[in-house]
Parts: sequence; structure tokens; C-alpha cells
Amino acid sequence: MSDLGNKKIMAENIRYYMALHDVTQTEICNTLKIKMPTFSDWVNAKTYPRIDKIELMANYFGISKSDLVEERNKTNDTIFLNKHFQKYQKLSPDNQQTVNNLIDDLSEKQKIQDEKFEAALQEVKEKAQRQALLIAYGGKNKIHEFTDEELAKLDKWIEEQKSQKLPK
Repeated sequence: MSDLGNKKIMAENIRYYMALHDVTQTEICNTLKIKMPTFSDWVNAKTYPRIDKIELMANYFGISKSDLVEERNKTNDTIFLNKHFQKYQKLSPDNQQTVNNLIDDLSEKQKIQDEKFEAALQEVKEKAQRQALLIAYGGKNKIHEFTDEELAKLDKWIEEQKSQKLPK
């Protein structure tokens, strides 16, 4: 791998662990006694740190040197989840229970919304199937023929249901 690639990987990994631990460049530089311009060059993939500095950062973050040096599987979700899990762990037991209850409540609301949507969608499918069968068999006693206006309302409602978000 080229030197440039190594610098980029190192920079991405440093930024990842900074976000994960919710620390700034200034905090790291002050704690590890690293000059700000030097650290900034590492974070911006301009230069690559010496092995002793890599080890210093790895110890600071509580990780192995390879976690800083090697390319990892990147997902923003992992950063988000780890960051929030660390915050969760710092909460009092009562506040942790409040968070748990909120998650349970929101999950239940989402489940109910999903079930309502699926039931309504199933009803629409059944009506459409009945209508299609009646039309296919040329039945003169049609249950209901959808107007353009009804179809437009139906399409709009389906799209609203698909994009509906839980209230905050």
C-alpha cells in the first residue's frame, strides 16, 4: 500500500477513535504532550506518526496499535452506537431505566404503526384483487370501481405511511 494510503487510514482511524471517545485534538495534545500542528497533520493525512506516538495514542484510546494502523470496516452506525453507549453507561441506574423504558415505548409504537400499515396495505391488496377478478371475469355486478381521485388518494396515503416517522 502506498504511503498516502497509510496516512489516510491512520487519519480516519484517529478521527474515528476521537469521535468514539468524544475528545478534541486539543484534549489529546494536552494529555499526550503532542504539538497541535503535528497532531493536525496526522488527522489530515499530511504526515504519518512515528511508532512511539502510535503506541502512545493506542494506549490513550485503550486499543492496539493495529487498530490505528490497519484499515477497518467503516460504519457510521458503529461510531454512533459506541458513542451513545458510552454516554448511557455514565448514566445513573434510574436514568438508564428511563432510557430503556423510552426505547421500549418507541419500539412498541413503531410496531403498532407497522402493524396498522401492513393491515391497511393487506386490505388494499385484497380489494384490488377482488376488483381485478371482477374485471377479469367481466362481471357486470362490480363491487366497486376505483375512480382516478380514489386511486390518487390511495397512492398518497400509501406514500405517507411508508415515510411516516415516529414523533420525537
